[in-house]
Amino acid sequence: MSFSRPRRDREEEDGHAGGDDHRGSMPAKRPRRCSCCQEAKDFYEGQIEILKKEMQCMSKGFIEERKNLQREMQEFYQNSQLQLCELISEQHKRMELISEQFNTLISDIRTPGDHVWKYSNFRALSHQNKIRTYRLKFENKCCNAKYSRHDITADDGNPIKVAIYDHDNQIISNGSLSSMQVQIVVLDGEFNKENKEQWSRDSFIKSIVYGRTGKLPLFANELYLRLENGVANLFDAKFQDNSSFVPSKKFRLGVTATDDSISKEVLEGISESFAVKDGRGFQAKKEPYPSLSDPIYKLKKIAVNGDRRKLLEKMHIKLVRDFLRFYNKDKNCLRKVCGNISDHDWDIIVKHALSCKPGHEHYSYDIPAMDATIFFNSLYKIVGAEFNGKYTFYEELNDTQKGLLEASKTKAYDNLKLVQYEDKNSYHGQCQGSMPPSPTSSPMFHDESSYHREVLESHPEQESPRPCQRWVKIVTLVKTIHFWNKESMWSASIREMLSTPLTESFGMADMLDN
Repeated sequence: MSFSRPRRDREEEDGHAGGDDHRGSMPAKRPRRCSCCQEAKDFYEGQIEILKKEMQCMSKGFIEERKNLQREMQEFYQNSQLQLCELISEQHKRMELISEQFNTLISDIRTPGDHVWKYSNFRALSHQNKIRTYRLKFENKCCNAKYSRHDITADDGNPIKVAIYDHDNQIISNGSLSSMQVQIVVLDGEFNKENKEQWSRDSFIKSIVYGRTGKLPLFANELYLRLENGVANLFDAKFQDNSSFVPSKKFRLGVTATDDSISKEVLEGISESFAVKDGRGFQAKKEPYPSLSDPIYKLKKIAVNGDRRKLLEKMHIKLVRDFLRFYNKDKNCLRKVCGNISDHDWDIIVKHALSCKPGHEHYSYDIPAMDATIFFNSLYKIVGAEFNGKYTFYEELNDTQKGLLEASKTKAYDNLKLVQYEDKNSYHGQCQGSMPPSPTSSPMFHDESSYHREVLESHPEQESPRPCQRWVKIVTLVKTIHFWNKESMWSASIREMLSTPLTESFGMADMLDN
């Protein structure tokens, strides 16, 4: 039995036998050059030709021809730059067109539970195997710095709230998912810094931070919550360590389903990144809106053990209310007390102090040798004055009256009297009734509950205590006249006055005072 030789061996022998007349395989074709490569080659070849000509002119000493070649080369370079810019813009338009076509195709493929129909980053698709139908979410913001060994709360001071949402972005309030158990974990602050809408469960688990060796765990106990109607609140949770040991110096809170079978369908929730500082610095924490009774170091740019605090306390400025009182009295003098302070730091301190939470206190000062009284609100700002028994808002005073107040302001801030009220109701509430208040109860200024300085300035002054105090005079006068002569004309006029509304009676009260 004979075996045939391989075809390749036979062809090689035939080729050797035939000499030059051999039948070898055709050489492989060179790949075609693209237009970009050809243009680049033409560009460099053109430059080389111009340089060769210039070198020849230099060797022969042809100055004029050399100058012409230099101009030619400069024009050639400019034209090449224009062509390059045109190519770049053309490629950019082409990429935009591809991006639009891609997003159009993605928008047509709508799988159940898909939260994102449009993808701006094409590579994001490769990092997620499946878009999960449901997702957990932190309801309130959590950006402000936290302190170890202190309760973890949201930025608004309320407990942190988590909820579960469906693909229609609605809270799931019924079914098994609405009452499932979830766990709160700590994540590295760098997790999802690109703000992606989806991520894999593996990447979430790898980003969990458990603490550093030799230190206490981040949480004293594992935090588990049971959803009720799709919502749960986090109470009594505290960090036991700060976030200084992670590269980003920040943490995130994460919430995930404890059941692995459910976690395949439920996307984990993550909070904003925040820093966790040592609990020893909680005392010097700067609140967004300080209180009047806060120590002076609660203001921004004033340290607990800093020189500014020491300088201010030498002037008996220990509380925020003391700062505001001195500021309204003489702001230039107060700035000198703070030492060599920049405009930037001074503006920050003043702005923070003026954003103070207003209180219910009001103050007054009687100008000596004059029938005039100045009234101040809890932030020691002049809100109005009373001249000859008639109260006027500060904005409605004329220039002469304002000048008198400015002249008396320095003495006023050193001799303020607290306006006392037994009744805590506002003046508006007192005036809604048809009968005047009893002499034992005095009205209260309008309650200043706004935390913002802008709100305070938009409604800067409220009613004076004097108008309702006039009611006491009127009632006393009525009783006295009625005792003298029950059938006199004064009794009839007083009865008519009492039957009129309160706002109209004030005019009569002014007449009686005068």
